[in-house]
Amino acid sequence: MPTAAQSSSTATPSCRTTFNWVVTGQVEDGVSRFMQHIMGQYAQYLHGRLNRRGRLWQSRFFCLLVQSHFFAALAYVDLNLVRAQIVTQATAYSWGSRAIPAP
Repeated sequence: MPTAAQSSSTATPSCRTTFNWVVTGQVEDGVSRFMQHIMGQYAQYLHGRLNRRGRLWQSRFFCLLVQSHFFAALAYVDLNLVRAQIVTQATAYSWGSRAIPAP
């Protein structure tokens, strides 16, 4: 079942990070457990690297079932970097799905 997951963080006062993913879960609470694990691991890594303590994530992740709007959710995630003016084309971001050549 495709699900859109979103979260945001403030790792440092000048750095605000928001990420958007479209993921699928195999079990009922699989996406929630996955997000809890990945966000916890990243927080531990960053706290150790920056030698800091306290809350890293500004808010809990947001999760939305996107069955009928699957392709719209994919396009939204891919074009977010263009809207934020981080890249001029979605294909220019090497970590995005649009950078992957079509088969």
